[in-house]
Amino acid sequence: METNNTTSYLRQKLLSVVQAWMDELEMEKQVMMREKKVLNEEEDKKKIYSVNEIAEYLGVSMDCIYAMVREQQIPYVRIRRRILFHRELIEEWVKKGGV
Repeated sequence: METNNTTSYLRQKLLSVVQAWMDELEMEKQVMMREKKVLNEEEDKKKIYSVNEIAEYLGVSMDCIYAMVREQQIPYVRIRRRILFHRELIEEWVKKGGV
């Protein structure tokens, strides 16, 4: 009978540890989701993109972006040696079919 009580006790203890662990994971997940939301909101507020960022946004390579700039196929501004893209102009350009 004692073995049964010990087994039952251990089972309950294990279940409580697993539940505590799952609760902790859920809390961590919620924190990470909040942090991701804040980062996404900050990204949405950004108005100017670099070549790397616009390539990632459009899902193309940086070489493709440089070629499009060279051939004046994409709206951009050049400040000294930097090539920059205004988010709203790029969104309009994409809506028009990238022409």
